Amino acid sequence: MLRDDSVTVTFTAVDCGSGVATGGATWTAESAGNRSAPAAAAADGKTAPGGCTASGNLSREFSFTLPLASAAPLLDPAAKADGITRVRLQQDVLDRVGSHGRSPTLTTSSPDGDGVVLVSLVRWRAQLAGVGVGAPALLPPQGGAASRVLVAASDFVGAPNLFLFEASGNELSSMSIDGGIAGDVAVGQKGTLYMPGSVHSGVSEVEIAAAIDGGYGAGGGDGGVVAVGSCHALSNVLGAPVALTAPDSTGYENVIAVPTARSGINPPNFLAYKPVGSPPSSCGPVAETAVLLPTGAGDLTGVSVSQPDGGPATAFGSHGAGFSSVPLNASSFGSSVDYNNGGSGSLYAPAAPAIYLDGGVAEPIFGAYASSALDAGTGIVRDADAGTCGLPVPCWTPGPLNRALDVSHTPLFAGGYGFATDDRGAVQAFPLSGGTALTNAASTAKYVSAPLLLGNAAPPANPLVVVQSDGRVRVLTLSPAADTTVLTVGTFAARPSTPVADARKSGALSGSVIYVIDGGGCSTTPCASTSWVWALQSDAPPLPASSTSWVRPGRDSCNTRNAQALCQ
Repeated sequence: MLRDDSVTVTFTAVDCGSGVATGGATWTAESAGNRSAPAAAAADGKTAPGGCTASGNLSREFSFTLPLASAAPLLDPAAKADGITRVRLQQDVLDRVGSHGRSPTLTTSSPDGDGVVLVSLVRWRAQLAGVGVGAPALLPPQGGAASRVLVAASDFVGAPNLFLFEASGNELSSMSIDGGIAGDVAVGQKGTLYMPGSVHSGVSEVEIAAAIDGGYGAGGGDGGVVAVGSCHALSNVLGAPVALTAPDSTGYENVIAVPTARSGINPPNFLAYKPVGSPPSSCGPVAETAVLLPTGAGDLTGVSVSQPDGGPATAFGSHGAGFSSVPLNASSFGSSVDYNNGGSGSLYAPAAPAIYLDGGVAEPIFGAYASSALDAGTGIVRDADAGTCGLPVPCWTPGPLNRALDVSHTPLFAGGYGFATDDRGAVQAFPLSGGTALTNAASTAKYVSAPLLLGNAAPPANPLVVVQSDGRVRVLTLSPAADTTVLTVGTFAARPSTPVADARKSGALSGSVIYVIDGGGCSTTPCASTSWVWALQSDAPPLPASSTSWVRPGRDSCNTRNAQALCQ
């Protein structure tokens, strides 16, 4: 059964002739160390031959409806990596002479059988054409709907590679981006979809699509998702996710992309485009600029956007010497500021920084390679203050990570803590104000995703979700320490993308549905060299994105941290 289902349960009592006391047949449910209050079962009026040697009295059958959400508001983690958890039932019958009869006491190690309810944490799964590309994303809420539409992409070319799914698992719509998709799909306020295109015929470009029909095609409407247009094709590789500014008065955003590899003479390295028309029908240029980067920077590795309170947007591009910030004007990029330690050395930043607003001042938090000249084992996640980076003094504040290992993704933050997964698979939390980091054991898997932050407890006690290249989906907390594999999905050839969580409320039950796109490899799931989308139920609610919470590495309109973006 699913988390919010109800089911009728029957059991038999033998009273050996004394009769069952009025209201004397009760049941309880136990899960996650909690036992429900006793509730009465109803007599069905059915009888069967009894088992009493001294009496020919018949046994009596009772039944009750098990409302799983209220009887077991908290679930144990899945005991096996199959997405199945167990709720244990116990019956207590009182006869008319005061004798109790109880069903056997069950524990978390009891075998499946009578008295054990199997609850699937997997609500649904759907197969994609091809292998998944980038992280899943959610469209903005529509028309008061309780759940949002899921966006997923694959590497398939020549057939649908961009998909919309309802919260029920129904595929609303799909379409083909002809040149292919190279990374995360970023979602705008009106459901506009922005993505880096794959290299084809020696060029690549930013692709724009749009979720249409007002309700994104929900309810069987025509379309659901249509192409808007390809932006300017350049001889480059768009190997990093795009970032979005706040929407303007038309409701549409600028999309900023950075090439991770370029060819030609002084080609542009900061690119900005915008949908044209309402509804949009093409992609228009805003600015393409070749920004001079510090010595040794190489090409850019990623981009984030800071736009506090809807003011001017600033792009932060990471590279081999830290990162550089560039303001985006109406039709051009402005002068850059280099965050490279005042020219005294280099620190390779393999992914775009998260932007922490400290008193309204943007302080990037970023991962780096431990082999970088400035690391020296003192910590690899640091924040930087633009006010000191132009001086010949260090502007890095070392993050107190427990291992001098690479961090290849954008770090996260919430509740005054930063979060990161290092390249040994250890998940760590560290106070942004300084102090000792919390960490869990390193993973034996080759790759581990960046964490997804969930709610229901203040950081660093909040749950985190990571996905490993061996297909294991883990839910963990760092304080107190707990780490459980709840599901095994298809394996990954490279680093898994971070899941996304949507709020789910059904009656008395609140929590989230966590969407995971697997790597299409063989594990305990069916193996067909294509990816599956998994919808995994969790009792923990999503942690909303805000100016103080960067909950996953994605750089869509909710992660540009501006007041105008719809993050809920």
